[in-house]
Amino acid sequence: MTGLRNDDISLLGGLRTATRAALYRQGIYTVHQLAVLSVEELQRFNGLGKITAPQVKAHAQAFVEQRPVWCNALLASCFQGGFMFDLETDGFTHVPWCFGWTGEDGSTHTAVVASRTGYETLVDGSEIVLVPGSDALWELFNQWC
Repeated sequence: MTGLRNDDISLLGGLRTATRAALYRQGIYTVHQLAVLSVEELQRFNGLGKITAPQVKAHAQAFVEQRPVWCNALLASCFQGGFMFDLETDGFTHVPWCFGWTGEDGSTHTAVVASRTGYETLVDGSEIVLVPGSDALWELFNQWC
């Protein structure tokens, strides 16, 4: 492969080099191709087990659908009586793409860089804020804290 496509599977975090090579050998080059595979199909590939296969699939779905894909419910009991901050960065550029935080009052907040701005309601009823870039993430975090 001489150059990367704009939807090449190498854009996904969590894929080891050997796993990516095995996917390429099976003709799976794009995030779109990977997103339609079942978790069970992904687990056939070395390096994609019970934990990583669902994570990689969710990441691929989020990329394809251009929206966050909710994987698990937050454990509210973990965030009582303190402050929690979670920062997710792009594996290549190290630029933040998602912030999550819980205030001392127990309120949780999530903000994600997206191609559009506004709010998105997740399956569990929680709401995330969509912002245009990493600078907007920091500004939003600063306003709410």
